[in-house]
Amino acid sequence: MRVPVSTGVMCLAVCWLMCITPAVAATLPVPDGRVLQLEAGASDSTGASGELIGGNLIQQWNDLSGLDNDLSQTNFDGQPRQPLYVGDGGASFNNQPVVRFDGVNDFLDASAPATYSSLGHDFTGLANKPGATVFAVLNNTGPGGANQVGIEGVVGYSTAPSFPRLQKTTPWYTGTYNSAYRSGNGTSVQADKTYLYSSTFDGTQAAAEARLDLRLDGVAYSLSGGGGTPSTTTGNIQRMLLGVWQTGAYYWQGDYAEVLIYDRALSATEQNEVGLYLEEKYGLDTAYSVSLPVTNGRVQHLDASQIDPTDPNQVQGGLVGQWNDLSPKANHASQTNYGGNERRPQYISDGGAAFNNQPVVRFDGTLTFLDASSESWSNLGRDFDGLLNQSQATVFAVLKTDSATANQLAVDGVGAHFPRVQVAGGNWYAGTNNGAYGNGSTAVTTAPTIYASTFDGTQAVPADRLAMAIDGVDQTFLLVGGTPLTDTGSVTRMLTGIWVSGEFVWDGDIAEVITYDRLLSPAEQNEVGFYLQEKYGIDGAYTQPAVPEPSTLILLGLGMLGLAGCGWGARRRKIRSSSM
Repeated sequence: MRVPVSTGVMCLAVCWLMCITPAVAATLPVPDGRVLQLEAGASDSTGASGELIGGNLIQQWNDLSGLDNDLSQTNFDGQPRQPLYVGDGGASFNNQPVVRFDGVNDFLDASAPATYSSLGHDFTGLANKPGATVFAVLNNTGPGGANQVGIEGVVGYSTAPSFPRLQKTTPWYTGTYNSAYRSGNGTSVQADKTYLYSSTFDGTQAAAEARLDLRLDGVAYSLSGGGGTPSTTTGNIQRMLLGVWQTGAYYWQGDYAEVLIYDRALSATEQNEVGLYLEEKYGLDTAYSVSLPVTNGRVQHLDASQIDPTDPNQVQGGLVGQWNDLSPKANHASQTNYGGNERRPQYISDGGAAFNNQPVVRFDGTLTFLDASSESWSNLGRDFDGLLNQSQATVFAVLKTDSATANQLAVDGVGAHFPRVQVAGGNWYAGTNNGAYGNGSTAVTTAPTIYASTFDGTQAVPADRLAMAIDGVDQTFLLVGGTPLTDTGSVTRMLTGIWVSGEFVWDGDIAEVITYDRLLSPAEQNEVGFYLQEKYGIDGAYTQPAVPEPSTLILLGLGMLGLAGCGWGARRRKIRSSSM
């Protein structure tokens, strides 16, 4: 299956690579459409660029977007109005630098009037846009309930606030042109807590109330209240303020580590990527998460966390009537109570600590199963699509059995028997067409397991056509019966939880099954395995994928195997269950 790392030197090198080159992007993953990027860690603490003046006060916070929308403060009214540069924002910011606003009179401005901005031109890139997105990593240390404005796009210098409008009283706010603003229901501002705030404006939405979106730490909140109707564009934004409202009131009290503003509404995938990047960089605990890394070639993807228990087409009375396939093939597995008996498995919303509290589907070992076929007890109404006479295939399953010795099948590709996820006599089995099957060397336990097997009909030696890994450990595979052929055969049906003969019902829980119509490479197998391992909290042998940058390779070549001081990407990842 995977290629093992066998030498101590290579292990050391791989560990170092994993430490300094995280699976999450080390650079901003979505640069397209930026009109403002402020990063406290990119400020020149020496003052050589003119950003800092005496006492570490920020005179200019340079924009990294490429549009030179630098925010600055030239001491409005002759008073010291610059915020403070802090080289270490503390543990809540992952010890990254921050810019600190005092809540009294500090603010920064990007606009044409030279009164307190050195920009010398209008803020560019956000005028009359039908969509926009803002991210900010920040905290607020001001009095509870105080009205404070963190970021404000201004139309006509001082005419009207627009998007972005990052504001707080007791809840958090967002807003758009025409003075329309909305509060996040259920949100509250906790002093000294670092937040990952994001808001999206999409003026193309027909319903005005659907044009604004507000998220805190990746969690979306419904919006209500406020004045005006969200407009269809941002308006003619000429100015961007940080830390103050355009009338010169409502000063922000707290720290900023980073601000990103885009001239378009980012897609859900892009928002997750940016959120994940910022989460990892600043050591935050958010709802942003990693999605399935290898989607190409899926012919069936069943994920219990994507079952909607409120949808009667999927679950009724806690029983699963249809488990929707997340692959493009829509090979949904279903059960219309074959033979007039109750054959539907049970939906369990929390599989317990053993499955990292993820949902599972529970099969009773006696009657329950699901089917994807043209059979009358399946809702599919057609043959299973995508695994017809394939020369290669791969299957992953996350599951547990309550009976390690009983003969039972979790997955059965009918007509060819790949995939064949089976337990019998304390052994794990895989199989292919013509009744050929074999078992692995790792004994079955009643703990959650990541099962993986591959079929490669291109191998000249039949015994090499099947391979298996259990929890990322490649198995010594013993071919027991038959000779594996060179293709999967005509797989017209996929059973979950039962053998085709109607016996050997699975006795236990299944959390996820992913079947591919191709042989995944060793690297891809490791990526999928690591994703499942992290998602379900299983202690396996899959390793964190890492893509070394050129500088990393040069350092490796020089033998600099320093393992201390791992960068901000070395934390354990959260996993998103959906497949984008």
